[in-house]
Amino acid sequence: MLFAVSSMETPNKHAGDEAFSPRPPKKRRLTNLKIRLPTSCTNILPDLLLIDVDNVAHMHKNDRRCSYLYEICSLLLDQSQDEMIILGTTDGIDEDDDSMGWTPIPNDETEYQGGVYLCKPTSMLSPPMSY
Repeated sequence: MLFAVSSMETPNKHAGDEAFSPRPPKKRRLTNLKIRLPTSCTNILPDLLLIDVDNVAHMHKNDRRCSYLYEICSLLLDQSQDEMIILGTTDGIDEDDDSMGWTPIPNDETEYQGGVYLCKPTSMLSPPMSY
């Protein structure tokens, strides 16, 4: 015999069963990938956008490592990877340049995810030398 349980009722539990608790909704990471420059770099690239890919899976086909993002930025900016830092946020959402939500991503084997990244070329952010 089958019994229907309405959505308002909790099914009967047997002795020893854990209490019924629905899983909280899983936060989904963004599937796109963008890398932009800080607003202080408009003299280098007016729209600040280095990379804009609709689906991060397309980039993962080439390489999944964070070091790959450093390599691409290095080539686009004609700068050494040591002369830049790439920052990301925990949820992948873009933030103001000076937000505390940005954290450095390592230039290593760690896998990058979708979302917005901020590439800060340290050599380009220094004030110009006057002679």
